[in-house]
Amino acid sequence: MRGRKRNLNMARDAQGVSREHERRQRLDYEARLARRALDLIGDGVGAAHAEDKLAGSSLGRLLLRGQADRRDPGGISQRQYNTGQRWSHIVYRHAALMGYRLQLRTPSFDMVGGGESCAAPPDDAQIAEVRNDFRLCYDAVMEVCRLHTLRAREATYGVCILNWPLSQLRRKDFGLIRLTLNAIGKALGKEERGR
Repeated sequence: MRGRKRNLNMARDAQGVSREHERRQRLDYEARLARRALDLIGDGVGAAHAEDKLAGSSLGRLLLRGQADRRDPGGISQRQYNTGQRWSHIVYRHAALMGYRLQLRTPSFDMVGGGESCAAPPDDAQIAEVRNDFRLCYDAVMEVCRLHTLRAREATYGVCILNWPLSQLRRKDFGLIRLTLNAIGKALGKEERGR
């Protein structure tokens, strides 16, 4: 039985094994980095951060902008970034507890809550803690909205949870996001001091 003809144009190692797949993976990776670098330039972050993990999310890009220039009104501090990460964790825990299915739409995939969990159901103390944390955050967000506009809630949720591209934000949204993250951090800090 005859096999297919050997492709003579393939890159091969010393043993004659084709390494074309490795070359294609490297080219694909380099193309993705180039696209991310262009996106970062459009978002006001330097292209040198294309390989940085923070550049993969909108909240991380805001942190990179803040680290590059502390006076940039479109950036956030490390503390605000940590608050945004913690708030998104609280939102996801609350959604899982309540049985909601958060639907995230990203350019690469759709992520929908999974099926049945093998973990034991949460006890009453865990449920009370998650609900209390969510209530504190919700109250803080709505207080900012009461003083300013509902766009504060939309922009902060969009950046922290839905990973909106920064180009989708208005100039005033950056200030509203900082105010909202500060209010959430203050509310959670008071709760931790009270425990």
